[in-house]
Amino acid sequence: LCYMFETKPDKVGEVGRVRKLDYWGPAKRHLLADSKLLHKIVKYDKENIKDSIIKKVSILKQNPDFNPERIKRSSVPAGIVVTWVLAMEKFYHV
Repeated sequence: LCYMFETKPDKVGEVGRVRKLDYWGPAKRHLLADSKLLHKIVKYDKENIKDSIIKKVSILKQNPDFNPERIKRSSVPAGIVVTWVLAMEKFYHV
């Protein structure tokens, strides 16, 4: 969801070292806490998805763990979100 809604990650780790990008905090603050998130997903402008978003999703797709069925074993809502993200990526290529 962070990629699709262009939510920027936090940089975590020690200053002066390579810092990792963490999307969980921003996802909780900006997406999951948004009472209108479902509405935003339904009304998402799939006709105008940016190339940069699709590039990021394409990289995610290469990870075998980014699989709706696998993710649903841990969290059904997260699996549904992955299904939606993959559907948006597929729609882009149609």
